[in-house]
Amino acid sequence: MSTVEEVEKAVNKFNGYELNEKLLTVSTTDDPRKTQPDLPSRPLAFDSPFSVYVNSLTREIDDAGLEEIFSKYGKVESVEIVRDKVTGKTRGFGFVTMSNETDMKNAIAGLHKKMDMGDRKLMVSELPRNL
Repeated sequence: MSTVEEVEKAVNKFNGYELNEKLLTVSTTDDPRKTQPDLPSRPLAFDSPFSVYVNSLTREIDDAGLEEIFSKYGKVESVEIVRDKVTGKTRGFGFVTMSNETDMKNAIAGLHKKMDMGDRKLMVSELPRNL
């Protein structure tokens, strides 16, 4: 689509259209988050080169508990456990940002597959930088 008229025609055609027993909602905006306010925000960890992805978290763990675990390996800048937006329960993974590369690498080496989280081992890996 290259013109405003083509966009408006597509919106009129597909807004309210039923597809696989679901109604489509189609609209125009400069910022899609204005029409979809419940889109998840990007975790702060993606903005730091010293962030790790943490998986196999128990449902009982909270941000303070995860920070305590990682603080043994250096200064923790931030912790974000991803939670279900309805129940508030952890989805089993999160992000931890350390203050520098040495602390981050020490945390990965010290924790990855070495700490029990319930019936699983904690998984810790460097957050890919291409996301």
